[in-house]
Amino acid sequence: MLSHARCFLSRALVQNYKTKVSAETLTAIAGLDADVFGFSRPECCGPVPEGLPGSFQITDHVILNTALLPTEWAKRAQNVPHFRALQKRLQEELPSASIAVCHTPEYPANTVLRFNLDSAANGQCRQYTVDKDGAMELPWQMADAQCADCSAHHFVFICAHRLRDARCGYCGPVLVDVMSQEVKRAFPNLRTVHVIPCSHFGGHVYAGNVLLYSKHGGICFGCVTPDDAEAIIDFIRQDDGIVPDALQNRVRGRMTSRSPNGPPPR
Repeated sequence: MLSHARCFLSRALVQNYKTKVSAETLTAIAGLDADVFGFSRPECCGPVPEGLPGSFQITDHVILNTALLPTEWAKRAQNVPHFRALQKRLQEELPSASIAVCHTPEYPANTVLRFNLDSAANGQCRQYTVDKDGAMELPWQMADAQCADCSAHHFVFICAHRLRDARCGYCGPVLVDVMSQEVKRAFPNLRTVHVIPCSHFGGHVYAGNVLLYSKHGGICFGCVTPDDAEAIIDFIRQDDGIVPDALQNRVRGRMTSRSPNGPPPR
């Protein structure tokens, strides 16, 4: 009954999007069938299979900002400048790390964001600004890379990689638009909460589509819909790293020393 109600709500939200989202978002999702790729898909509405929560591993995540729009990213992001070179260097030096691309005017193109845990097992983010053309090296090994600590910020990355997965191509732009509006309403004077479209990091129909990084570490949420936006805003506002009940069945993986529902073990 609950999943039925959620599915109905998701369909209602889909019907109302056109009065809420921007013309840019409507252009990004043009040509994609909402019933096939949108939020009313069965996996968004029905129960989550047993064993799925916590199945997604997050250890060290490197994200390259690009001037290319998400609709322009090739299937493997191979057309993004410097992506292949950076990916190769990571595979050589840090094979456990994941890499993705993102698009935001908040940072210059070729800015690299790195998310991992520090020696005290707290979440940390380092922003590297690279003033260099040609092959991309690991920025934390480059003498001329400018580094800024953004660990106190909240980053909400939403997969919007259309050419990799049409579901993300539809849901991603809508979620980015809706979440951005909610963040502006909830934190009108705060400039440390970022909602950013990124490339694919999922893998199956129940894959994660939202990554949230903060000083508490990282959490991957799956099958997130606009009616989860309020719970995500509350999670950010609470800022204690404890996932609210409303989002528990959305958790696919964590990068944190915390237990699933409480503070770090002593």
